Amino acid sequence: MANTYGVVFSTTKITTHEQGEPATQIGVIPSNVFGVKLTTVPHHDVTLTFTIDVATEAVFKGVNSITGKLTFTPDNWNTWQAVAVQGVDDKPNDGDITYNISTKIKSDDLNYDGLRSGTGIAVPNIIGKNIDDDATDEVY
Repeated sequence: MANTYGVVFSTTKITTHEQGEPATQIGVIPSNVFGVKLTTVPHHDVTLTFTIDVATEAVFKGVNSITGKLTFTPDNWNTWQAVAVQGVDDKPNDGDITYNISTKIKSDDLNYDGLRSGTGIAVPNIIGKNIDDDATDEVY
């Protein structure tokens, strides 16, 4: 049986909130987190670079940036790694806004290098929604 090289996500939809993420129960994955792992052991490290397309709505938690990275090794390739995203409070009442998180893959392992949406094995975008917390302006 041939190896199938690729990336697996625990979900392809997440939700963030402008006012911050709600408390979650122990053992429950928060709605602003997705998990990632590889499908087959790589020969070399594999780095995934995630990019959020709407900087005014969300950033990666911990780095406060629209770009985040994970590295998988031949030792941890099948261990879920968590990616947390936080909503940005953008002040205007713009309603709930949808954003995309794309993935690029870089590796010296030619089975993984270049795997990304549109080339080779498809890597789906993560679709996020940032829930607005601003009150509607009342018009009299």
